[in-house]
Amino acid sequence: MKRILKALKQAARTSSFYSITSSLLILLVTISGCDQKDIPAEGPALQIEQVDVYVVNYPLAFFTKRLGGELVQITFPVPADQVPAYWEPDENDMTGFQSADLILLNGADYAKWTLRTSLPWSRTVVTTRNVEDQIIEVPNAVTHQHGLEGEHSHAGLASETWIDPQMAISQAGVIKDELQKLLPNSADVIENNFEQLKDELQQLDKEFNSVFAKSKLPWTASCPAFQYLGRRYHPQLKTVNWDPSVPPTEEQWAEFHKLLAGKESLFMLWTDQPDTKTLDRLKSRGVQVVVFRLAEQDNQLNDYLSIMRDNLDNLKAATATQTVK
Repeated sequence: MKRILKALKQAARTSSFYSITSSLLILLVTISGCDQKDIPAEGPALQIEQVDVYVVNYPLAFFTKRLGGELVQITFPVPADQVPAYWEPDENDMTGFQSADLILLNGADYAKWTLRTSLPWSRTVVTTRNVEDQIIEVPNAVTHQHGLEGEHSHAGLASETWIDPQMAISQAGVIKDELQKLLPNSADVIENNFEQLKDELQQLDKEFNSVFAKSKLPWTASCPAFQYLGRRYHPQLKTVNWDPSVPPTEEQWAEFHKLLAGKESLFMLWTDQPDTKTLDRLKSRGVQVVVFRLAEQDNQLNDYLSIMRDNLDNLKAATATQTVK
């Protein structure tokens, strides 16, 4: 029966008369070969047993799994050694996206390939749709390197919305609504799972707020993504656009010194440890590096909330040893 449902579902997604006719023939042949006793006289309407979901980054995969559990089959096709924001799908990947029951996008121009590709609109959901007015614009952004990925630009919008727990709650809420539409019989389970996830994210929000409030030093950050933390917890936070694997140019250093004029010591958020030369030069300037990982890729070891709590521990450790000059 599962094979029949799958065939019908695939046929329903195409306009091909041949596909629909073939699926109906499969159904008729299968039923005719069954014992009458195997066919119930009456039964509930057919429903999707498991929702096939495709996502463009790891946080969306995490939220979906927390909400749907075994009711969802999640595919996050980006290889572990690539940056999801700049990854490009091949033909097989596109076939998977096109045939999914639900396609979850981040929005804020994340995953640029989605802006150039036609996806089935009825099954495609932008998870930041309820907070579009809170997406941060990045004026005068600078093109820079992302390691082996080559040159890329943050021009336009800051895309890493999920590092703000309140934005993450909104995104998870959109996913919840879509799963409940597809799995109405499990709506209560999905709702309860959402409330549990929401509680954990709200607790994270409170702790982020507390640690930034206790900080006696100013903050800066290495990339525009951290503007979401700045707006929520430290409005004075200023950002540059540096990559941990590429040493800043002298021109970038000059701009950085202008940015920090009058400040003898401060914290600086980085997505990863910068190279040794950059780290040493920052230390000589009185800058303490604090690593805050974006969690956009699945590292196979820690889940999204574990990574965020590791980030929180890094913030606490830094502010516990702060020295104001």
